[in-house]
Amino acid sequence: MSDLRSSPAQRTPPTRPRGLWRRLMRSFWRNGQWWVIGALWAATCVLGHRGVAKLLTAAGEHRSAGDPFYRALQLFVMEDGALPVRPDIPWELEVARLLAPVMAASTALAALAAFFWGRLCHRTLF
Repeated sequence: MSDLRSSPAQRTPPTRPRGLWRRLMRSFWRNGQWWVIGALWAATCVLGHRGVAKLLTAAGEHRSAGDPFYRALQLFVMEDGALPVRPDIPWELEVARLLAPVMAASTALAALAAFFWGRLCHRTLF
């Protein structure tokens, strides 16, 4: 008579921590990716503003209060040519200079992917 219990090959394995972690992260990214992108944009703007303000103060330039913010926004289109050239650039400005174009490109790619994925799922691409 055969054993009524299922064989080990037929049992479903318990959920592994790695698989659980992947599902949780995938769910988090699906539900909160725009919050993460927005927070990174805000962090980049704050770092850029602080870095530009430190750079202008060190260069002895006295500008309006909005000038560091405007110059920090210019980092997103890779146009920081109006900044004074100094050998001691603040670390905040260095991080913002590297992060700003990456954030602009990744946001554009995420928006395009979301747009075309929705169109592809509903088969109304054109």
